[in-house]
Amino acid sequence: MHRLRTRQTIDARRPLRETLSRLTNDAFLLVRSPESGYPDGISGIINHADVDKLPVRLLLFAQITEIESRLREMVLDLPWQTDPIFANTARQASNMRKAHRNEALSLMNYLNFAQLGRIAHHYKIFHISMDSEKVFARLQQLKDIRNAVAHGNEIQRRPDPLMSVKASREALSIVDEFLALTRSSRRIISTN
Repeated sequence: MHRLRTRQTIDARRPLRETLSRLTNDAFLLVRSPESGYPDGISGIINHADVDKLPVRLLLFAQITEIESRLREMVLDLPWQTDPIFANTARQASNMRKAHRNEALSLMNYLNFAQLGRIAHHYKIFHISMDSEKVFARLQQLKDIRNAVAHGNEIQRRPDPLMSVKASREALSIVDEFLALTRSSRRIISTN
């Protein structure tokens, strides 16, 4: 009988992010749980293929949706609808509202993730030194991940399962970055 090495196991109660980080270095992890009923406490195994399963997908979707909600809240009172820079965006949103025959909803409800990000960045809501191209590239990555998860597709199609783990970790890193940006921006907005 072989003894398990500590680095091959992870407690079932550890955060999902920690598990993803550990999976970058190992092909699999044995999950320990006091409820397993086995003397060694092993209740399951997780490997690279598990990254595209429901828990990781739900985590990403929920957090990206939270960023989108925060962006809507942040740009709600900005004059983007009358700003010539966003004339085309306002026209598109207005056309969508008319097509849906719902004049009661604000135009804000018809903006997509990228449009919200552009408006927030234009009005310097993020209070960061990141250039526009980098912000838009990151927002595009988040949008692509959110759409993939929402439509039942792989988070990021990769031939090597380890690359999927790394892509998911990168996605969570971007999510953390924007959650922090929108959290701090909300405080700045609310104190003005």
